Amino acid sequence: MCKAQEAYKIYKPKPGRADIEIMSEVAAINAGCQNDIHLVGEDGHFCAEKNRELLGRLFKIKCRYSAEMLENGLIRTLLQN
Repeated sequence: MCKAQEAYKIYKPKPGRADIEIMSEVAAINAGCQNDIHLVGEDGHFCAEKNRELLGRLFKIKCRYSAEMLENGLIRTLLQN
């Protein structure tokens, strides 16, 4: 993996308009929700470590890469609940 790809696992700046719209919609939905909200994908704007921490702290959104959800059995756990 090249250094740029590795760096994007930590932080990916400047999300596009579609990403901002998704983030704002999820934050609005989550505002009155008691359940955890998960975003699953391969987009560094959501899943890079720093972005994930920020979205979790500010909006209570849990962002994960697809592989993480499968590896940890989290998808199965969420579906059972």
